[in-house]
Amino acid sequence: MWNSFTKNLKNLEDKLKELNNKSEKEKVRLQTNFFEGLNKEIKAIERKIPDLRPLQKELENKLQNEIKNLKGEIEGIDLIKEINSSDGGIDKEKIKGLSDELKRIEKKSVGGGTRGIQLYTGGEKRGMAQMMNLIAGTGVTLNHDYASGRNDITINSLGGGGGMSRSIFTTSGNTTAGAVALTDYVYFVAGNHTITMPTAVGNTNRYTIKNNHTANIIINTTSSQTIDGTLSIEIAPWESVDLVSNNSNWGVV
Repeated sequence: MWNSFTKNLKNLEDKLKELNNKSEKEKVRLQTNFFEGLNKEIKAIERKIPDLRPLQKELENKLQNEIKNLKGEIEGIDLIKEINSSDGGIDKEKIKGLSDELKRIEKKSVGGGTRGIQLYTGGEKRGMAQMMNLIAGTGVTLNHDYASGRNDITINSLGGGGGMSRSIFTTSGNTTAGAVALTDYVYFVAGNHTITMPTAVGNTNRYTIKNNHTANIIINTTSSQTIDGTLSIEIAPWESVDLVSNNSNWGVV
């Protein structure tokens, strides 16, 4: 680019020398052409030079940030020097102020400005969460005290099956087992009595049946449902069984 400019300038200078042999009018014309050509070359060079102002601004911002960081480090060093007094003592008030400041910075650094909860499942770290929604399931009660801001989680003790309570009966005759939801049932059969199971559909209770009689007792089903594939089973004296539903039929566990 510069060589081209020099070459063009040399040609214009050569033409300018010819003015001595030309008329005044021709001299003016050639001078005008010379300076117009020179102006075009200058503008062409200016267009090819990049605008350095954005780069200059970026460098200035980086420099200001570095200066700010250095000032912070210097202030920290000066603070440590002030904490250690000349007589070997420690200024506890300044240490407390430094501790409070470190805690404030730590809070700001968690989760991009907010404090979070670290989540794990199966012992594996999953990430940070800013909120956690607790949903009460079977046997769990959630309470929140708005006055104190306290959250209470109450977990009720479960029975042997899916129930939250247990009912115990001693039979005095043939009996149809209860079916109150979330209740485990225990039946002590005291005579030659038959126990009829309720429907297994939708039943999550556990049934314990103990034969306290001297002869076998029978446990029947309803609606053609089965117990381990049969419509009824017998229990020998002083034996017991536990029955649970698979939502269709009963099984001994």
